Amino acid sequence: MIDNQAVYFIATCAGGLESLVAEEVVRWGGRGPATSVGAVQWSGMLESGYRACLWSRFASRVLLVVDRFEIGSADDLYEKARLVRWEEHLSVESRFAVDCSLSAGAPIGHSKFAALRVKDAVVDRFREQSGLRPDVQPRRPDVRLAVHLRGSSATLAVDLSGESLHRRGYRASGGIAPLKESLAAAIIALSGWSGDTPLLDPLCGSGTLLIEAALQLADSAPGLDRAYFGLTNWLGHDERLWQHLIEEAVEREQAAQERPWPPIIGYDADEKIISAARENIARAGLEDRIVLQVQELSRLQPTESVGLLVCNPPYGERVSDKQHVRYLYRFLGNRLRARFAGWQVALFTGVPEYADLVQIAWHETRRLYNGPLACGLFVGRVSGSGPRFSWQIGSTDDLVVGRDLADRLKKNLGRRLGWAKEQNLECFRVYDRDLPDYNVVIELYRKWVYIREFSRSGAIDQDTAEKRWVTVRTVVRELLSVGRDRLFLHRTGRRSEQGDRQGKRKKAAKRFEVAEDGASFLLDFSATGGPGLSLDQRSVRLRLRATASGKSFLNCADQSGAATVQAILGGACRSTTVVSDGEQQELVGGNFALNGIYPQHHRVVIADPRSWLERDESSHDLIYLNIRSGISISGKRSETRDLGHQSSELIRLAMCRLQPDGQLLFTMSFRTATLDESINQAFDCRVLDKVLLPRDCERSAGMHRYWEIRHLKRSP
Repeated sequence: MIDNQAVYFIATCAGGLESLVAEEVVRWGGRGPATSVGAVQWSGMLESGYRACLWSRFASRVLLVVDRFEIGSADDLYEKARLVRWEEHLSVESRFAVDCSLSAGAPIGHSKFAALRVKDAVVDRFREQSGLRPDVQPRRPDVRLAVHLRGSSATLAVDLSGESLHRRGYRASGGIAPLKESLAAAIIALSGWSGDTPLLDPLCGSGTLLIEAALQLADSAPGLDRAYFGLTNWLGHDERLWQHLIEEAVEREQAAQERPWPPIIGYDADEKIISAARENIARAGLEDRIVLQVQELSRLQPTESVGLLVCNPPYGERVSDKQHVRYLYRFLGNRLRARFAGWQVALFTGVPEYADLVQIAWHETRRLYNGPLACGLFVGRVSGSGPRFSWQIGSTDDLVVGRDLADRLKKNLGRRLGWAKEQNLECFRVYDRDLPDYNVVIELYRKWVYIREFSRSGAIDQDTAEKRWVTVRTVVRELLSVGRDRLFLHRTGRRSEQGDRQGKRKKAAKRFEVAEDGASFLLDFSATGGPGLSLDQRSVRLRLRATASGKSFLNCADQSGAATVQAILGGACRSTTVVSDGEQQELVGGNFALNGIYPQHHRVVIADPRSWLERDESSHDLIYLNIRSGISISGKRSETRDLGHQSSELIRLAMCRLQPDGQLLFTMSFRTATLDESINQAFDCRVLDKVLLPRDCERSAGMHRYWEIRHLKRSP
């Protein structure tokens, strides 16, 4: 037993936590704490080491130094370790183990070999003294010894902790890539949370951050529920001191129960993960202190006007996953700025550069390590959303040609901009082939302009068409003051262009983010079929959102998944989205992530609508179909003359998948669009043109038709 004498201790920890451990050491009465990478050394009475084992939230192991000496070889290590009075620390009946760690310049290159030489030295010393030797037991030995070699310096120690202190004893299940408890405790400690405001983790996983926050608030010793410490079978163990410290810890924990507790809340979209978190929380004795709920990130709302939001978003392993994770971070930033102004945020991430995507002014950043992975903790306060972009109509006095187009577009903008502001629209149409000389559609998407040219009449020669195209670009750039980086052009029969350049080689698609009725969407202005957010279907998407609550939704109409996103945000419990290729499948996944949607219950399949409806055996409460000229219905490009017949077949297939009380929203976007009379007779069909045609698309009324189709009610 070490009696009233100062000894030296070493606490190991994850990189980045050294200063936190040093602060703990001072509180325990340790003297002269000195930090190095992953370790804190100090001198003090045995009590300081015992307190470290019981109370440290951030240390991994606590070592009592037995001896230090210089070595030049493995034989030196053996000979000098054999001289240590090991009989003061373990007996011949003790089961022991030796761990070794190496730093740069050690004369022994293999940690297991160094540990073996120390083990031999211990065994041989006992055999020389008594003819007997202690046994080795790697897992949970009576006494665990530690060896550290740094250059020519060797340190031998007794591991008082026995095993890593991050194992608090409450975690039965860690879920996917769980945080170590010591790292989670550090995140809470560095977040600035005082315990006076709510704490919310919207991606709580197995609940480790929530539990560590509650343990700190409860003044609960992290080691109080551990079943195993290395110190209890060490021959120098002071059982009376240890029991005193445990009793003191219990009294402190009981006293803390009297203080008022703020809400501590965790969400996760996965029911199984929430179930595992509940089990961990119950094992920690905190089931009455922490509230858990199955909830997607998309439904994240503040519980009070101020608080701490702490989270550890996924990192993403595959390339496609990483891109979706980037969109998830963007969603998190959008939601925080829109609804969490005044809240403190602590974001821990394995990809520190992703923190920039949240677009919060971080007032503190810190590098921490999750195992070997360099991570970052970012702490800041949400200041709210900045000013919304607004269009300004410029002067066109200097225009030489295109005055008629400029006057019409200026008139349209005068009406549309005010209307769009009232409707809270970022994306809307401002010109729709109003003048016969300019056969284009002009649409505004947040701060970008998209111009789509339609086929020229045979009476117009190529030179005239080219001059008119140049005029359109010039007028738009002057009137809306847009540079090439904000102007996107699509010409019939050609690749999409950005600015004034027609692409001569294929470039990676750049995606832009816009909002619609509380949802966010990715646009690809280079896509042949349009940016990915059909404005003529806007009212359909909003109708789907209003009617989707609790329903199963099938989307065979929208290759970007925008309609699916709106349906899910409206409460759809399951969905299937049918797309034509992997690129569109990835885009749908991106739109899910950008809206905080957990994809577990939402399938995205690659198929053409007809083949999917023929082979899919599931039924749905809500189905969305849209037939457009030139878009594939059955794996082949569809001509307009065939669409009427194909639409009837598609409707019949869809109705076979529709629940008896369900509804099919069916739209057609081509001239001469109409329902076959056999469909009208077989089903309850209601025309919704006046209800669903958006105001900014009224000039194309003849191109867009909308129906609600239901099963006929059977007579009793």
